[in-house]
Amino acid sequence: TSHAQWQMDALAPPPDTVEMLTNLMNSVQHAFPGATALMAVARPGRLRVFPGDDRWARSIEQAASGRVPLIGVHLVTPAGSLPISEPEAA
Repeated sequence: TSHAQWQMDALAPPPDTVEMLTNLMNSVQHAFPGATALMAVARPGRLRVFPGDDRWARSIEQAASGRVPLIGVHLVTPAGSLPISEPEAA
């Protein structure tokens, strides 16, 4: 594994991420009933989805499930953006 690869994997979500994101999605659901969301994983580096980015996207999807429909989850870097996933059509 290259040093850059290791750095990107190190940006994986911490263990309490789903709980934190679930609290956020519950707040959005309560404050904006019927809202949909487009979420972004923003970080420095290359515009390439690394395993840590994918784990962030899965955590976001898990937290949003049954609460706030997701249009998608995108990766955003200084080089641009691209979809990691597009789980639901809104």
